[in-house]
Amino acid sequence: MADFYNYTTPEKDPFQWQQWPIENFTGTHDLLGLGPWGPYGKRYFGLSYLPGPKGLRLDLVCAPELYRRRIALPHAIQDSGYLPWDAQSDFVHYVYRQQILPKDQLFADIHFQRIQENTYQIQIEWCNQSELQREVRLHLCLGMQAMATGAWQPQAIAAVSLQADKHTHWIDALGYKHTDLPYNSAEGLIADGRRRCEAIVPGFNDGIGLHWPEKGLGSHVTYLLPHRHHRYLFIRYQSKQAFSLRLHTDSHTQIVELPASDTPGLSGPIELPLKSTSFRIEAHNAVADFLLDGFVQSAKAQIPQFIEAPQASFAAMHNQSDQQADLEWPALPGRMRIQAQDTTLTTRRYRGDLEQALLLGMHDHVSDEISAPGNGHFHSWITPKLTLPTHASRTQRFTLTWLKQPDAPQAPPRSHSPHSPPVNLDLPGSNAKRFGVDRLAAVLQTNIVYPTYIKGDAIRHYPPGRWWDSLYTWDCGCIGLGLAEIAPRRAVELLNTYLTETDDADCAFIHHGSPVPVQHYLYFDLWQKTQDRDLLAYFYPKLARSLRYLAGLDPRSPTRSFRNNLIATWDLFYNSGGWDDYPPQQYLLRENIERRPHIAPMVVASHVAVAADLMAMAAQELGEDSQQWLNLSQKIATDIDRYAWDPASQLYGYVEHDPTGQAIGLLHHQASGESFNRGLDGAMPAMTARIAPERSQAIWQALADPNKFMTAVGLSTVDQSAPYYSQQGYWNGASWIPYQYFFWKAALDAGQAAWAHSLADQVVRMYSRETEDSYCCFEHFMIESGRGAGWHHFGGLSAPILNLFAAYHTPGRISTGLRTWIHKQTWDSTMQSVEFTVSTLVSNNQSSPLILVALAPQQKVRKVTLDGQDIEYRTLPSGVLEFSIPAARNHLQIIIQ
Repeated sequence: MADFYNYTTPEKDPFQWQQWPIENFTGTHDLLGLGPWGPYGKRYFGLSYLPGPKGLRLDLVCAPELYRRRIALPHAIQDSGYLPWDAQSDFVHYVYRQQILPKDQLFADIHFQRIQENTYQIQIEWCNQSELQREVRLHLCLGMQAMATGAWQPQAIAAVSLQADKHTHWIDALGYKHTDLPYNSAEGLIADGRRRCEAIVPGFNDGIGLHWPEKGLGSHVTYLLPHRHHRYLFIRYQSKQAFSLRLHTDSHTQIVELPASDTPGLSGPIELPLKSTSFRIEAHNAVADFLLDGFVQSAKAQIPQFIEAPQASFAAMHNQSDQQADLEWPALPGRMRIQAQDTTLTTRRYRGDLEQALLLGMHDHVSDEISAPGNGHFHSWITPKLTLPTHASRTQRFTLTWLKQPDAPQAPPRSHSPHSPPVNLDLPGSNAKRFGVDRLAAVLQTNIVYPTYIKGDAIRHYPPGRWWDSLYTWDCGCIGLGLAEIAPRRAVELLNTYLTETDDADCAFIHHGSPVPVQHYLYFDLWQKTQDRDLLAYFYPKLARSLRYLAGLDPRSPTRSFRNNLIATWDLFYNSGGWDDYPPQQYLLRENIERRPHIAPMVVASHVAVAADLMAMAAQELGEDSQQWLNLSQKIATDIDRYAWDPASQLYGYVEHDPTGQAIGLLHHQASGESFNRGLDGAMPAMTARIAPERSQAIWQALADPNKFMTAVGLSTVDQSAPYYSQQGYWNGASWIPYQYFFWKAALDAGQAAWAHSLADQVVRMYSRETEDSYCCFEHFMIESGRGAGWHHFGGLSAPILNLFAAYHTPGRISTGLRTWIHKQTWDSTMQSVEFTVSTLVSNNQSSPLILVALAPQQKVRKVTLDGQDIEYRTLPSGVLEFSIPAARNHLQIIIQ
């Protein structure tokens, strides 16, 4: 069962600042609180260990076999029958279920339990629930995965590193202090957290380097020198043609001639003036298409040496018996020991793709090594045949231990489980929803991979699912929201992953995919739960920088190209709101791309307006300038009202502009003549709470209309009565979770009490119903059938299911809309009473904002007071209290007892 975090205890330290001070986030995007052990594999699910060399993993994969018939390999990028079942956020324990015969007829629950600092127990619980006796055995496969990109067929990256000593220092070509090299993407927002002109180059340091493009002639790059008294500089590079660089130091300029080199080459020693602190290079001649690896600064003129990074290989076997073996790989600082506790083991080696090798080996009863196409080097330990009587279970145990070399560097300390015990008492009505919630929590926490590359570093990262081996900005904002309910330390680490330092010239934030500012919603949600001022102050300038770029206030940003305050992000990504096949967006992309730069959708402008109001409330709390954000939000809402309203559809439209940036009308569907924005994009301005009240009311009516937006699986992305609605689409014809969450929050702002409760209840019920049937955690839900579809182990955009569940079923939660700010909250130890203080922003909604408060189960509330006066409240079926408070009021004191 998923443990929901208890934020109510006075000694709480949900972000574990005592062990990991917030300042540790500076300069990193990694999930710092995690240790070297975890489910970090990309191609197969299991247990991984990170022994130290950058980008390298040791993967243990458990493959149950229906004896000599089929092998159930937990292939992580196809539906292979493995099901994340439960997990702790620090991976002290996690478990998955491997289906061997369909839907629990025959399965193995595979537990990974940390029993010592560097030892995990692997427990296999075989279970035969079929009507026939079964025979099974287990393959334990252990292999090294070297630095690579991709998950489906990983491509190894050949890399080297400087054999450094006290006389030599490496200066990476991508570690520049300043450059004016041209961007290959939007200025100030290089995708995926890369550096300017970054490229994968085999044979370079860490396998990456700087590609100096042809159009970079005359550009320069500046580097700092790490040692003022080391006089020699070597340049490591690769180029098909000879070229020259102009090298400037503090007091000297020289021309460096570099010969052609098809493989990584090294210049001769270049003498530097004494006490130089930096140098600048420029392409000196017409050849400006070369690759720079970096520079070696040395006290000696002798040629520095480079060593190759470890590559995947078989290990040397030591201390081998029928129950134990030690494996040692070249260049790794230790050995891995595998032990069987209650069975014997036979060994085999698999060369090539593990899935194919296992299939080839199942009917090969003599070979010690099996070769298959593809890449891979796995050692396998195979258990004897085990007979399972009908309706019986058996358990097998193994241990995996990393034996460090005595002089090996120690891994950083691990985060411990939160001090505060979880909330383990659900409120009434949760049973019908718990199965789906629990499976999603397990999927969410175990959807983690290593390595993901960002800013030259290899990090652990939460992708939406293992199919997507990359960063995803808005998906990971949603993942953070879900993690905030069960693992706040992981949530704040993920927030940090997508934000950059305020002096980062290349990336205003970490951008991949749809530029939806969900990190701002996550920041707000974490504050609402904790009132943690360290969190608020540390991330405020980073989020301010991110929002200024998205809003077009950063002079480098391309998002504000019109002569009004509307926003378009087409120059950043084709997808405005995360909805891949949203009809007008798809029309502009496929059929009328030349019109697209002149058209503004509503979704990003609305998100930016909401995010600006969130930043305004944060600024007020911190004593910063809040008016800049309030002005931004109001200007956007005013121009949305001025230019985008479509009276016929009672929604807002895509606004078209002439070449001078003046708004000239709305985009219409050619065949019908109707507005082309009869979808959630057209409803998004209601989230701002700043549009004309009668228009807001019309939108809420449309959202509640079962002939338009409201369906049995939640809000349809496109109005079902629109002429371009389709039952065959990806987003069109489907319900997706993030916009259920966004509009649920907006409904609390708008006082839409019954609508908000009904939406949350039916969406979470629908999700759990599907999960109980399919055991899958799907991306989206088809309106026609009510069934889930898409990736089957999807955390990503579905994560806010946990937030909707917690609001109505987890004691100790106070839930508000996006315009109510909690200053402080104090609960009694039994969660039977609470006192808290809130402020609310100005609102054009016709009804007052709502607050939901979840007390302990069966608690009978005597009264609710607002500034000392009794107020009316409603008790929902789950026992949650719901009541209204006035808008545009500061420091309202609420007491529930």
